[in-house]
Amino acid sequence: MSFAASERFLRNALLLALAFGLAACGSLRMDLPPSFLRLTGGERELKATTADEARLWVREFDDPERGDLAFWVQALRYDLEARGYRSDAEAAFVRDAAGNAGELHRFSALLEGREYGYAIAVFLPSPGLVRVVEFVAPRGRFDELVPAVRDALASLGG
Repeated sequence: MSFAASERFLRNALLLALAFGLAACGSLRMDLPPSFLRLTGGERELKATTADEARLWVREFDDPERGDLAFWVQALRYDLEARGYRSDAEAAFVRDAAGNAGELHRFSALLEGREYGYAIAVFLPSPGLVRVVEFVAPRGRFDELVPAVRDALASLGG
């Protein structure tokens, strides 16, 4: 291969790597706990599931009014409790991959005669942006997986 051809190859390889790097920027990322399969992923949403009905959903949305973390946590708690969810534990304070502080709340609900566990973590990674992680599973599986889901929050970024 001539010098000019190898220089062209190197330049094209660098441009391709840069394009992939830019495409990855802005996409939600999270190292999924073992047994989860990523169903969808993108700029503002990530969905994953296990073979036995555990579901994980990460999404983000704009908040032009820039509510603080306390507002969003209170609004979510109010909504969930109004729909029959019961709080299971005190809030746990968590951090994402960038070090942003968040809150993790755990609930349970009886749905169609079956008890489910539900966890929701809320982060404000930048002013005007809300990021929410939701995890739901039948009670036994929830109790088994919730520690791994909590640990995975530390890899959440985008």
